[in-house]
Amino acid sequence: LRHRYSITAFFYSASSQAHKQSASAATAAAAARETAEDAAEPCTQLHAGQAQQSAAAAMSEQAPQRPSSAQQPALVTIGAAAPATAEAQASCLPRTFVSIAAFRDEECQWTLRDLFLKAAHPERVFVGVVWQIDPVEDQGFVRVAGTATTQKYLKQVREVRLHYQTATGPCAARSLAQQLWQGEEFVLQIDAHMRFVEGWDEILLQQHHLAQQAAGQERVVLSTYPVGYSGVGAAAAIPDDAPAILLCAKDFGEDGLLRTQGRCLRQRPAGPLPSLFWAAGFSFAPAALLLEVPYCPHLPHLFFGEESYMLARMVTRGWQVWAPNQPVVFHQWERSARLKSYQACVKIDAMQRHASQTQ
Repeated sequence: LRHRYSITAFFYSASSQAHKQSASAATAAAAARETAEDAAEPCTQLHAGQAQQSAAAAMSEQAPQRPSSAQQPALVTIGAAAPATAEAQASCLPRTFVSIAAFRDEECQWTLRDLFLKAAHPERVFVGVVWQIDPVEDQGFVRVAGTATTQKYLKQVREVRLHYQTATGPCAARSLAQQLWQGEEFVLQIDAHMRFVEGWDEILLQQHHLAQQAAGQERVVLSTYPVGYSGVGAAAAIPDDAPAILLCAKDFGEDGLLRTQGRCLRQRPAGPLPSLFWAAGFSFAPAALLLEVPYCPHLPHLFFGEESYMLARMVTRGWQVWAPNQPVVFHQWERSARLKSYQACVKIDAMQRHASQTQ
């Protein structure tokens, strides 16, 4: 990235893309889940026997390498004729890998609980979490919130635990999370403080298929800034009638890097919309994106600039970004809910950050 770069050098024009009307909306919400526990209920800890990597070993690993075209998995297109039975249909659905980088975030345990309990097919959801924690102070929330309702999903959670003082920013953490991928057909990258709509996994697959049809190509990634939710833990609440969000350019910061913002649409469009920008906190795409555009772990303390850098690499490899026409996930935007943030807890090397921004 260069100071005061031209936006048009990196981003394709959406004005020429044809947008096809969609006649279908998301499927009905999944059947009611088991009764949710009270906030005071104990939490189920991740299996002690799960594979864990030490900080030294994890940080020494390299980012996923882009394989040759012969090794790459085929891009997945949804929309083939439905099998005869519900069981057969579920068995044919792609699997989703959820990539999460969590920095001393107490909400992450509730994010994990919510994504499993609200998935239409939780057995086809797998999670990779990079916990950046204080091994003593933060041990209590390095888990999946819940008791019996989440116990059966623990085998679907993979994790890496690092001391938070070794953290060098989101790029290195997201790179580690990507290394927990084990061949699932789709990858959902989110922040650690999120909530979901019922049946979010089916809705994302349907939205992605609609975007592929409208774009006329398979290389499509869904992304936007999610609508916010209120409260924390078991008391968190998502809005009833949230709008669709489209990312737009805002301005350039003092560092010369572009800032973006989410704009609420007055009416929900008939289908997904082409977008000029990409959000790291909500990105859904075929796993080919992870292989073709893996995170670079050698960009210490890069925060503003992460999304523009990743987007430039996506676009130059033929990927298009589309925004869903309905809310699927929700984000906790209130900074007061995260007192132990990366910016507050880590001594950031200004020279390293500048080098990451300008290289």
